[in-house]
Amino acid sequence: MSTVVPDDQIAAEAERLAAPLADGPTAALGRMKRLLRDGASAKFGAHLDTEADQIAASAAGDEGREGVRAFIERRPPRFHGEPAVRTPSG
Repeated sequence: MSTVVPDDQIAAEAERLAAPLADGPTAALGRMKRLLRDGASAKFGAHLDTEADQIAASAAGDEGREGVRAFIERRPPRFHGEPAVRTPSG
């Protein structure tokens, strides 16, 4: 998606776009970003293993539990952010 805004609206537009990301599952988003970044250079089988590990880590964390709880309770999730977990590649 591309958006063109006047110069004086750039900061407001950036905040509008960033707010849902900041309110989302930030640890899972970080894992996805690393998977996307590393995927181009990783061997396919190894990347699938890493992806499985990251899915399991996301599901086991507070964000994963809140996502499931919100789904069961039929409400939007309320994520509070988790500290970033550094991997050897990033």
